[in-house]
Amino acid sequence: MSILWLARYAPLPPANGGDAQYSRNLIQAVAKQTRVEVLCFSDVAIEPGTYGARWHHVPRQHHSRIAGLLSPLPDVAYRHAQSEFTRKALELAATVDTVFVDHIGLFWIVPILARTRASAKSPRIVVVNHDHEAALRKDMAAAASNPLTRLVLRFDAGKAAALERRANLLADGLTAISTTDQAEFTQLAPETANLLVMPGYDGPVVPERRIDEGTDLRICVLGGRGALHKKMVLRLILRELVRQGIPQRYIVDVVGSGEASGFEVSGINFLGYVESISDYLSTVRLGLIPDEVGGGFKLRLLTHVFHRVPMLGLRKAIDGSTLRPQVDYADAADITDLVTQIDHLIGHVDRLNELQNNAFSHCADRFKWDDRGTDLAKFSLTLTGRDPAAATVPQL
Repeated sequence: MSILWLARYAPLPPANGGDAQYSRNLIQAVAKQTRVEVLCFSDVAIEPGTYGARWHHVPRQHHSRIAGLLSPLPDVAYRHAQSEFTRKALELAATVDTVFVDHIGLFWIVPILARTRASAKSPRIVVVNHDHEAALRKDMAAAASNPLTRLVLRFDAGKAAALERRANLLADGLTAISTTDQAEFTQLAPETANLLVMPGYDGPVVPERRIDEGTDLRICVLGGRGALHKKMVLRLILRELVRQGIPQRYIVDVVGSGEASGFEVSGINFLGYVESISDYLSTVRLGLIPDEVGGGFKLRLLTHVFHRVPMLGLRKAIDGSTLRPQVDYADAADITDLVTQIDHLIGHVDRLNELQNNAFSHCADRFKWDDRGTDLAKFSLTLTGRDPAAATVPQL
């Protein structure tokens, strides 16, 4: 069996956002099971064997963002829809059993690949969903404060929803990153075989930790600030923290890559990238997961869990991860509720330890990247008709 993996860019360090980590680790994991060819946009060649795969690349031409408004494709797909990528993808697709189309940014190529199905050698097509884009982009449009931005985002959201629907319906198989997303895609494309592919975790693990009265009254908001919806989330939580006077009572840190410009708030520390996330998190009493905008699976959940940092988060942000509200994390209905709970929870050390211990035990054996590679390889075999026994989708 062989696989072609289509990626928007080479998901290699220093690219370390959630999308890059997810794609990189899936490629590496499935490459341990079978031959994997990767095609991506890149200006430089990538060493063969990197993450176990053979890499191919084409340079990405820059399209006019203004012209993109007139395209039927959403902006993220319009910027990647290029003839040279199509040509190379079709050439490589003729040599493999399955093509994985990674992210909505490349879903424009699914109808093109589907036209080759008349050929006896045509590969099966699997779309790799990083999110339920229709819901994500609708939330982004609603959260935009500028009326013009809101209008543009709403227009783009409609195009994204249409592309997402078409690609998932045309594909032979689809993957979902969370249980909530899997339910949405099952409803959207009931005839398309689907597989739940949550992220794995391969970072540092803290085998034991005890929060006590001597632990700093430190609150952490962890995560990058590159994507528009992540900036929206940060603005919303900072506004509410200040409104309720939290920075005057506790240490509040914002940790992660991205510019602090435009976010500066008196009393809140913007630490940016920290050299040792393990050393830093050992000082944190409570981690916030305040994502009012955005779905999918937050990889930073696992960073908190395996560093034994108890979490207070919006239920809508954590639903679909298998983490249990009020058992593995303290849940909140909205941003106001989340911040209101801080005063009670942060001083309740027994409850904090109960949450972090429960979360660690629950996740210990559920998030292994190698398992994801095995699942993807079996799914590919199932779609090609070679392994009927693998037809049952693994349940986490």
